[in-house]
Amino acid sequence: MLRIALLIASILFPSLLWGQPQDYFLNTPNIRKHVIIIAGAAVSKEYAQRFQDWSFRLYDALIDSYGYSTETVTLLLGNGQAVPMDDQTDEEAIEKSPQRISGSSRREVIQQTLASIRQKVRAGDQIAFVLIGHGTSDDESAKFNIVGPDITGNEFAAMLQDFPQQDLIVVNTTSSSHAFCLPLVAPGRVLISATRSAVERYDTIFPEYFVEAIAQQAGDRDKNKRVSMWEAFHYTQAKVKQWYQDQDRLPSEHATLDDNADGLFSYEPNPLENDGRLAQIAFLNQPTRQVLGSKAKRELYTKLQNLERSIFLLKTRKHELALNNYLQQLEPLLIDLARTTRQWKKL
Repeated sequence: MLRIALLIASILFPSLLWGQPQDYFLNTPNIRKHVIIIAGAAVSKEYAQRFQDWSFRLYDALIDSYGYSTETVTLLLGNGQAVPMDDQTDEEAIEKSPQRISGSSRREVIQQTLASIRQKVRAGDQIAFVLIGHGTSDDESAKFNIVGPDITGNEFAAMLQDFPQQDLIVVNTTSSSHAFCLPLVAPGRVLISATRSAVERYDTIFPEYFVEAIAQQAGDRDKNKRVSMWEAFHYTQAKVKQWYQDQDRLPSEHATLDDNADGLFSYEPNPLENDGRLAQIAFLNQPTRQVLGSKAKRELYTKLQNLERSIFLLKTRKHELALNNYLQQLEPLLIDLARTTRQWKKL
């Protein structure tokens, strides 16, 4: 029923459902971004080690390369304690990772974390959630497996209602993630699911390549030293497809994306036709925190980001404009971007 209602609304009242892309994921210096990594319960030590490795790699990249601090990136891991790798003792594991882990993935800890962040964020801030672990589903609901009672997509959606003025990114890397993400659909949200249907219930390889896209900036297709959710999605999707081909296996996961609030997750998103408009302008990078140096340098970097953003938004409207009008708007943006890029490289 939800998907039908959203589809009807998107046809009859697109402006009410969609909003305007330029209103979301702004790149102003005062915007603050938060990332919450939730690594759920694991069925074995092997899986626990895998979830922890993905979580630590993503956490470290956000701190080291994306301008985050321990106040703006949170990792909720399993039962709240580091899992020893095969070459570690319990003591070594705990000693090497105490500052990364903020708590367990229990429901009450997740709720406490969101309550704490709710007190810090302002209108226009961005919050990204990355869910790593196992997912399950039945005829009634899909769940993310956490320590203690699992959490359903509907329950997680209720938690997100506390952030009506923030731009949200949710990346669910687990099996059965498509059904989990459906209740999360809303304007101003970029939702990425590792699967596209309820029958895809096997553990996914998606998080390995999503973390690679972000942590190593391998997904940076346009080489602007930032990875958008659009770029991360396509990089991960291609890598997952190649992995199954190399393993000579039929794919049991197909990543999908929704960012236009119609509830129809796209396997092949196209900003001109369905999804991708917001994903192209949604970045994890803090606006200027990763840039050291003078105020002039920070302002120039912000200008670069905003010019790129304006070009992306204009390109998604190409089919709505007369060709001459489109080119008249695009040309000055490209010229300004080229000049600003030259200035930036001289600093």
